[in-house]
Amino acid sequence: MRLYLLVFFLTMTCGCSSELGKSVNPVEAEGTSSLRDLGEMLRLAGKPVAKLADLAAVKNQFDDTFRLLEKGEIVVVWGAQMPGEGSPGTTDIVGYLKKVPTEGGLVLLLNGTIKQMSASEFGSAKKAK
Repeated sequence: MRLYLLVFFLTMTCGCSSELGKSVNPVEAEGTSSLRDLGEMLRLAGKPVAKLADLAAVKNQFDDTFRLLEKGEIVVVWGAQMPGEGSPGTTDIVGYLKKVPTEGGLVLLLNGTIKQMSASEFGSAKKAK
């Protein structure tokens, strides 16, 4: 009986996943979450956002992301409007992590997708207006 339990336990913990051995970068995971929140903040604003103060109405719902915006850790392409839910957006960049222009990293597109880009890809990518 113990042998069966041991085999079962090992099977469940080892699994057959191709993700085995890969770890999730906590900064990247946090960046994904913050950019997702940014998209929701911009969507809830319901109009093009020109400055950080325009997002004050939703600040309490997204405290951590708002703080990152205040610190400049997340950059917004001001003047763009996120489309409502179910509306297709474009692949123009509307937000990104501060390091992206020089090191590459995560960006938020107007269609709500979060994408990894190199610095050179970012430089040639279309920014939202």
